[in-house]
Amino acid sequence: MIEKEEDLFCSLQLFDKELIKNQRLLCPLGIKNFESKAKIIMMNFKKAPENILENQKSKKEFVESVLMTQIKSLEQLQKFFINQNLMLFNYWSI
Repeated sequence: MIEKEEDLFCSLQLFDKELIKNQRLLCPLGIKNFESKAKIIMMNFKKAPENILENQKSKKEFVESVLMTQIKSLEQLQKFFINQNLMLFNYWSI
């Protein structure tokens, strides 16, 4: 959204069909605003891989946590069945 009148003028100047292509250049203020916005965009592009890696790391840690919980549950279940099997074996051995 364009908030300032100067920005609006610069933007309209780009799309003015009365002007030939080389006259549709941004005014100095428009160039300054464009450059500052471009710097912000470039900074965001540079941070994007870092953000992606951080998100992937978080997802990996979450999945590992869930897997470890499930593994521990399975180990407990395995111990339970082994104990039940031993009890059954002892019962029939008597």
